[in-house]
Amino acid sequence: MATSEERKKQLLRAGEESKIAAEWMASHVEDYVQSPKNAKVIGDFLDQNGLPFTHENLEKGFVWARSFGWDFTKTNESAAPAVVPTPAPAVPAVPVEEPLPPVPLYMERIKTSKDIRDIPPEIFTKWRRGPDRDAFFHRLEVIKQRGL
Repeated sequence: MATSEERKKQLLRAGEESKIAAEWMASHVEDYVQSPKNAKVIGDFLDQNGLPFTHENLEKGFVWARSFGWDFTKTNESAAPAVVPTPAPAVPAVPVEEPLPPVPLYMERIKTSKDIRDIPPEIFTKWRRGPDRDAFFHRLEVIKQRGL
């Protein structure tokens, strides 16, 4: 459980990230459509490279994904899974018989790829950067591996 001081820092950081994201998106009005999948592609780039959430690093993720053909002018909601290669090594498939990895109760509804796509962008960002991020990403990875 986060202390009030830790929670205050989290809220301030989330507000700061929202401002950075808004400024970055304003600079990409013509070539970026806001959607959970587009945000995830850049967010995954930041996470996998251990980069902080800055305007410069958002730009790096954007350029990197476009170099692999990712089209940010579409919401990519109905598209097949991202064709953008990820630097992380592949993890072997998990048998379907096993239950999904545990997550906090407020994330328990995430059981399929559709559930992931339906997470509002601001909630996704909050969970991605929050104290339960490891449990959240573990569940997302298992769902992706199983093709749910």
